[in-house]
Parts: sequence; C-alpha cells; structure tokens
Amino acid sequence: MMVHFEFYRDEEGLPRVRAPKGHELAATFLETDMQGDTALADEILEGVASIAGREADRGVFVGNAHVVEVRPDEVCIESEFDEDADIYRMPTEAFTHLLKRWRRFID
Repeated sequence: MMVHFEFYRDEEGLPRVRAPKGHELAATFLETDMQGDTALADEILEGVASIAGREADRGVFVGNAHVVEVRPDEVCIESEFDEDADIYRMPTEAFTHLLKRWRRFID
C-alpha cells in the first residue's frame, strides 16, 4: 500500500510536505535535506537505482538533519537530532516513487 504524501508550497514559496501520522520523518527529510535541490534528488535517485539494481550492497546519504541508509529492499531514515525518534523504514521501491514525485514537484 502506497502512503499518500501531499506536496505544497508555503507562503514563502518553499516546498513542503503533509504526511500521514507515523510518516512525518520522511516528510521532514524531504523538507530539510532535499529541499528544492533537483541535482541532489537526481544524485540520490541514481544511487538508489544502483543499489536496487544490486550494483552496490547499500548506500548512505548524510543530509542536514537525517541519515538515509539505502538497501536493495529497504530504506531507513534516521534523525540526526531527535534521539527519541524511531527509525523510519519503507520499501526501496516506495522511497524511489516518493523521491521521484518530490523531484517533479520541486522542478
């Protein structure tokens, strides 16, 4: 089942995300780490594709506020600042879909 994330722009024109309860960490990752950077989105999508295609075992992206670990079947997003936050997990395919949607939105 795909989780629905709603993308919008705030009053300052910055890209924002509304996420269902339990999926806020993925939304915060997009807003604080990805922001409006299409080149970064492309770079991460390329890395995810190589891992999903089994060209690499795993990859790690360290952003402004999160660490994202990509494995062939699962992506884990961890907050760098909130030690009490649970690690958010989602299938790699779902993460790719989310990131592609975000990339289209910010372009």
